[in-house]
Amino acid sequence: MGILNALKYFAGVFRLRMTIYLLFGVLESLPITIFAIHGNHEQRPYMIDSYKEKLWHGGTVFYEEEYPSILFAKDGEIFDLKGKQTVVMGEAYSIDKAIRIAYGWGWWEDEQPSDEIKKYVEQQLEKSGWQVDVVLSHTTPLKYEPVEVLWLVWIRIVLTSQQRSG
Repeated sequence: MGILNALKYFAGVFRLRMTIYLLFGVLESLPITIFAIHGNHEQRPYMIDSYKEKLWHGGTVFYEEEYPSILFAKDGEIFDLKGKQTVVMGEAYSIDKAIRIAYGWGWWEDEQPSDEIKKYVEQQLEKSGWQVDVVLSHTTPLKYEPVEVLWLVWIRIVLTSQQRSG
């Protein structure tokens, strides 16, 4: 049974990767630049060998040579977007961490910003005199978080998982 589960897992990973590559191919064919902020359900671009760094609108972004129009912002970078100074902060706490670990779903240690990243963001803001026009983040400040909605999502995940396993 262990080998069968391992084969199912790798088949799922392969399908997911193929879907991502197909999606990236479609996105790359569009006459646009995608400026993405990473969240908490994916591996960081700087941890993946195929990603390179470049300067874009005054800040550092990560990209793959095969998909140069799909950019992932580096946390703490300040970009000039049409004259607006825009600071970026990705990552977030995963409310579903326990269930993702329990079911062997992807979870990464660096889903939340490390102390090093937080310090870098503060240093960048200090350099700008804490004067930015826009803050782009993956998640909302905790005081604005719609907890009631998140609990409903979490309950749905648990119930779906129990139905599949039992």
